[in-house]
Amino acid sequence: AQRSQILAVTFTNKAAREMVERIEGLCGSGFFSNVGTFHSVCARWLRREAKYLDVSSSFSIYDTEAQVALMRDILKELNIDGQKHAPRDLLSAISACKNARRKPEDLSPLLAQERLLIPIYQAYNRRLRENDSLDFDDILVYTVELFSNNPDVCEKYRRHLRYILVDEFQDVNPIQYELLRLLLNEDRNFCAVGDDDQSIYGFRGADNSIILRFEKDFHDAKVIKLEQNYRSTQQILDVANLVVSHNSDRKVKNLWSNRTDGTLPYVYITDDARSEALFVVQACKCLVQQCGYRYSDIAILYRSNFQSRNFEEVLLREEGMSYQIVGGRRFYDRKEIRDILAYLYVLGNPSDSVALGRIIKNTRGLGESTLAKIVSYAAHNGIPIMHALGLADQAAVAASYVGRCRKLYDQLEELSKQALSPDCSLAELVRVVLEETGYKDKLLSSDLEEDQERGENLQELLEVLTDFDRRFQKERHSPNYDGELPLRAFLNEISLISGRDEFDESADKQDSLVLMTIHTSKGLEFPVVFLVGMEDGFLPHHRSLVDGDKGVEEERRLCYVGLTRAKDMLYLTAACHRGDQDSELSRFIYEMPLKQIEVKSSNGWKAKAVAQKLSSGRPFRSGSEELKDKHGTAAEKVRQITIMPPQVRKFRRREIAVNFPAGCTVEHKVNGLGTVSFIASGKLWVRFKSRPGECLPIACEDVKRADS
Repeated sequence: AQRSQILAVTFTNKAAREMVERIEGLCGSGFFSNVGTFHSVCARWLRREAKYLDVSSSFSIYDTEAQVALMRDILKELNIDGQKHAPRDLLSAISACKNARRKPEDLSPLLAQERLLIPIYQAYNRRLRENDSLDFDDILVYTVELFSNNPDVCEKYRRHLRYILVDEFQDVNPIQYELLRLLLNEDRNFCAVGDDDQSIYGFRGADNSIILRFEKDFHDAKVIKLEQNYRSTQQILDVANLVVSHNSDRKVKNLWSNRTDGTLPYVYITDDARSEALFVVQACKCLVQQCGYRYSDIAILYRSNFQSRNFEEVLLREEGMSYQIVGGRRFYDRKEIRDILAYLYVLGNPSDSVALGRIIKNTRGLGESTLAKIVSYAAHNGIPIMHALGLADQAAVAASYVGRCRKLYDQLEELSKQALSPDCSLAELVRVVLEETGYKDKLLSSDLEEDQERGENLQELLEVLTDFDRRFQKERHSPNYDGELPLRAFLNEISLISGRDEFDESADKQDSLVLMTIHTSKGLEFPVVFLVGMEDGFLPHHRSLVDGDKGVEEERRLCYVGLTRAKDMLYLTAACHRGDQDSELSRFIYEMPLKQIEVKSSNGWKAKAVAQKLSSGRPFRSGSEELKDKHGTAAEKVRQITIMPPQVRKFRRREIAVNFPAGCTVEHKVNGLGTVSFIASGKLWVRFKSRPGECLPIACEDVKRADS
């Protein structure tokens, strides 16, 4: 088969790059136009077949931040309260409709929630079209509709694509599955690789039943079970296998490993969240300082992002340890990066009002009022918004601002000549943007540390672009190159980046401890894993308990994914008390094999009692103590860590308002001075000067009055 006759799709850019590298290792280097993520391959097809669509071949792909910015504009336009109806919640509802193939006209005005959503959904679609843009869901929906509504186009692709291969098949949603079946020709050369026990994206629309019914849909399919695991020790797999076996809706399998010399997974129960974090941090220091591990060998995994706070703010910073939070604020979401990328988005798509709006707001003397008039004029006359900028004198823009609009238009027009060339160097293009706008010089000349850091981020962007230029030129000179411009290829790539894509070797290079959610960790591996917050309400999450068996089974699969990220050593931690609430140990820990885990607790009476209950029939010590290798020695040293019960005085609820009334000034060891905004759930909600725009929940015990 020719390279272009192979369709091979996966879910992250990183996985797609690894797939291409492995294919090139077998077949030699070259351009694989149909190997990538579902979204990147579909976006390439949509640009190629744009004449059948209501967008041009230069359409923009709106990422989450751009979607939120657009939704805020729409809510303002419709006089809807953005505080009462959060933009992200509305976007989530629209996404669910698109994935269910429901258009605004399919919603019912008789249902209160749908009645509110109808005008917002209509306006959102209209503004996307006016901006010549698609969101993530549109890319898949448009591709399915392209093939469904144009049989000749579908037949052309069906005849051309001789082999279809799908990675991570358990994560496929109904639209993606419909797309694959539309493209399958009479040869039925379809290879799907997946593990139903790792189906954890139901909240994004992934349908676990698709992989489970594969043999019914393809009755002549050959099923090959890959049960040997090359990552984890058998001790870790024994625990993971038994936990996930409690799910009824799964294919029976039993992972095994040749690595049989590991230590037992270790359960540590503490009195409260602070003690849990203290144990984890001390264990990490012990593993690094006494056992030969590096910090980058260790991952702290949790169910929800907010769980990182205790580790990050209270302990890791106090200990002065280097760490990286994966899936937090992404590189491409940082203000300075989005400010410069806005130029590339407008050069690639002159109708992108969100990107041009960002440029206008950063241009001295221009602002919201000017932007509104330019957008209105462009929509009324059916012209790209960038071109309307050059006609500002006809768009009712104040005379004093017309010259500035014209200057910005001339600047963008000149840049577009360079940007739309197949020989364009994006690194050089951005250097010109930085020079003409003075953006980088302004940051680097500032004495503020955060401005210096932003300037360094822009330098990192230039390095990213230099690397892209090198990769693109290699692809461009391959025989299968399809003529895509470098600017559009780059914008495609960054618009479809996920949190996992941004986790690369950077943590390893700087030897940082890694913190991330279990969802983000999927596909990764670490010598040592701490799975924290192992309590009912966290894992399984309290929302899943409302969904009955189906919800709990997905959470159990999530637990299984977390357990199997560990290569050598696995620690599970839980707290008996969080805030002013008692916690229950996760039901998944009780499902673990009686003699396959070790249990220990901190010295508080509650933690000891829970540990004693759990360890009935389970050893506090095991034969693994006798191991003399690195892992056995490390396990013994960690066992010796003792966490004393918290001695800090706890405030009663009625004392909090007396000691810390709203409006008082408090001092926090990490965040400095702040003002108490309100009190809720036994916590002070404080706005710190060092964290502008944020209101953080803080325990009373962690602050002292600074105004008394």
